[in-house]
Amino acid sequence: MNIYNKLLVLLTVISLTVLTACSSNEVSQSSENNPRDKQVAAEETRVVQTVNGEVTIPAKPQRIVTQAGLLATVLALDMKPVGAGSKDIKNPHIQDLVQGVEDIGEGTDYEKILELEPDLIITQNNDSDL
Repeated sequence: MNIYNKLLVLLTVISLTVLTACSSNEVSQSSENNPRDKQVAAEETRVVQTVNGEVTIPAKPQRIVTQAGLLATVLALDMKPVGAGSKDIKNPHIQDLVQGVEDIGEGTDYEKILELEPDLIITQNNDSDL
């Protein structure tokens, strides 16, 4: 029975690999044929699972705003936000990395956030009822 389970897992992985390769190939072929498809491919999005369900975000966001203590995490991922909360910007451990990051207060100044024209706002909310 143990060999059967290993074989089943191996066949599943191989099947998923083949399906992924086939679907990737179809997308690249259609993008080559239609200029409009190239523009759509450049504006790719991805779906992220959150506590409150699935959220569609840009695949390669350029203008990120962070809230709720997430600035250091985003900087560690080698992304530089355009805006972050006051407490995050004042963090003494990341002072050499925050030049050019706009102070958005404590994250509730939505007009300031919108002025920065972000394509992604990263925050956290542990309340699943919202």
